[in-house]
Amino acid sequence: MSAEWMDPRQRRTRVRLHKVIHELATTMPLDSITMADIARAAEVKRDTVYRHAGSAVALLVQALEAEVEDLVVLTSQLPALSLTGESVFAGPEVSMFQHVAEHAEIYRNALSSEASGPIRDMLIEASARALTAHLQRHPDIAPLVNGRPATESERRMFVAFAAAGTFGAMREWLFAGDLTDLEAAAAATLAAAPEWWMGRG
Repeated sequence: MSAEWMDPRQRRTRVRLHKVIHELATTMPLDSITMADIARAAEVKRDTVYRHAGSAVALLVQALEAEVEDLVVLTSQLPALSLTGESVFAGPEVSMFQHVAEHAEIYRNALSSEASGPIRDMLIEASARALTAHLQRHPDIAPLVNGRPATESERRMFVAFAAAGTFGAMREWLFAGDLTDLEAAAAATLAAAPEWWMGRG
């Protein structure tokens, strides 16, 4: 059910469910959270939870994706070149690491569980949506492939490579890095990215 089509009561219920799944996922492995746990904590009936999401994993993806979507929109509207000499992605990258740091225990618990796939996919797909929009806005930044313009399929490969790499860097940082130094984490990730993406003016 899209939030755009909800009445105010349904919207309040979804906000409450998102708050509850955040709280549960902070302290419990994702694959151990049941719909009954969510209903009990939110003080609603179990079928109310099911009307908003088909599983605890789906509800958590929904809650996190709602926050990440603002970063997708921001990234999809970037210019091709910055005016500062740093990458056009510097700000959004720091914001993404900030989002992960703010929910570090949720992401650690989720990505350590057997139910980690949808969380991983949500982060990769969000990054891919933003990069796809950026490449569509600025097609001239794409590199040549064997001396010729990249095909649409090859452009999708560029996006997939960058999105999966960003997730891998973020996951490594989440489990082993200094979560207080967001700028350093973003800089390390961008340093590993192909220069043609960077948009350093």
